Amino acid sequence: MNTENKPKKSNTAWYIGAVVIVIIIIAVGVLAYQYSQPPSSPSPSPSPSPSASPSPSVSPSPLPSGTISVTIYAGETSTFYGFGNSASNITSPGPSLIFKVGQAVTVTFQNAGTMPHNWALVDAKSATANVLFSAQIGSASNGLAAGSSQSITFTPTQAGSYYYICQVDAHVSLGMWGTVTVNP
Repeated sequence: MNTENKPKKSNTAWYIGAVVIVIIIIAVGVLAYQYSQPPSSPSPSPSPSPSASPSPSVSPSPLPSGTISVTIYAGETSTFYGFGNSASNITSPGPSLIFKVGQAVTVTFQNAGTMPHNWALVDAKSATANVLFSAQIGSASNGLAAGSSQSITFTPTQAGSYYYICQVDAHVSLGMWGTVTVNP
């Protein structure tokens, strides 16, 4: 049998297929790694207006003790007051928070604004709403001073849809609120 006259089979299709599979595996691995990491502070960008697209959710980062940790920044822009994932990313509404019933949560509140603000998890988007799970940082009457930071640890005991707000006079009506979902 003479093999000199038979055309050689090309392995190009196999190589291309293997490269595509490797790229898919790497992409899935990178995405899985990114979503398993705590949120990082994005590079500074212009502050969005209140009519900007909905804020992304904040995925709490786990602490060794089983407590999850979230940092929320408060501040004002030239057009609205709000909350954000970083001092340079203040939005209205603020980022959505998602917790789980029975899991301890530590919220660190950073006042990146120029005036006093506070943070409270409440049952309605109103400065007079009921504080839930004893989750409040700073008082409604004078808030936390500009540039200050404080943390609180609490445990949600009831699933539902709630809000976090700044209770300082009229700040919630100026955009200082965000949503909280507590899953069973």
